[in-house]
Amino acid sequence: MMKPARNGFVFASMKPALSARDAWQPLPASEWNADAARHLLRRTGWTALPMEVGRATRDGLASTLDRLFPAQPVLMPKPRMVERAEAEAPDYAQKIRTLTGDERRAAERKAREGAQMAIQDLTIKWLRSAAQPETAAFAKWVLFLGDVYVVSAEKVRNPGFIYQHFDLLARYGLGPAPALSKAISRSPAMVIYLDLNQSQRKAPNENFARELFELFVLGEGNYTEKDIKEAAKAFTGYRAQPFDTGFRYVANQHDDGEKTVFGATGKFTGDDVIDLAYRQKAAGTSSRMSW
Repeated sequence: MMKPARNGFVFASMKPALSARDAWQPLPASEWNADAARHLLRRTGWTALPMEVGRATRDGLASTLDRLFPAQPVLMPKPRMVERAEAEAPDYAQKIRTLTGDERRAAERKAREGAQMAIQDLTIKWLRSAAQPETAAFAKWVLFLGDVYVVSAEKVRNPGFIYQHFDLLARYGLGPAPALSKAISRSPAMVIYLDLNQSQRKAPNENFARELFELFVLGEGNYTEKDIKEAAKAFTGYRAQPFDTGFRYVANQHDDGEKTVFGATGKFTGDDVIDLAYRQKAAGTSSRMSW
């Protein structure tokens, strides 16, 4: 927990004289009290229950931070209804491929209803988990990441993929940003949501490459349209369908030729493009995901 340094800012043309790192200093132990604990709990989690405020005040700032942000956060187990939906998915996929008319529509309806129920159950389970004081801070961080790496349950239509997406955010969310972006590029939910499953060697889809540069890493204005078109080639062959069991890489649909991205040329893969993006200066200044 930090506090502004006294007399730390001298304004000249509305610009601070100190860097963010120099202008903020650790909170002195003498200033750790119930008010400071309450503020920390409300900012890192959802609320500050009196019992938790008392505990944090007694434990001290360092111990409280270790408890709120453990080295190995507790991951939410997969709900049973999600497991059931995953188990039933291959059967529904087979029926939808082979049946016709009313029988096919009935299978589609049952699959859709089952997925909706599993999504509702997943939502409830996540909210219950996030409400626990021991997991609230980490859950709030994962929710923030989910607002950056956005997917839609309505479009994805696979509760297992939605669970897997948030599980990836949790597993990689406290590590290096490039590793998180690479994991999310293989999230079946993201592949479906940004139409990577339609991206082919002869017709690359640019949606993921555009979001990667504009939202995930660099920010608008820090790349060119050519960078997007070339980067899109590197993500061809990424596949996932609503009734699939997970991510698939289809090598014969991948463009393995040379691409030129940010002035560099090579037979880049999707992971290579992500590394190139994080090497750009803007990745350390304008991106919400650069830490």
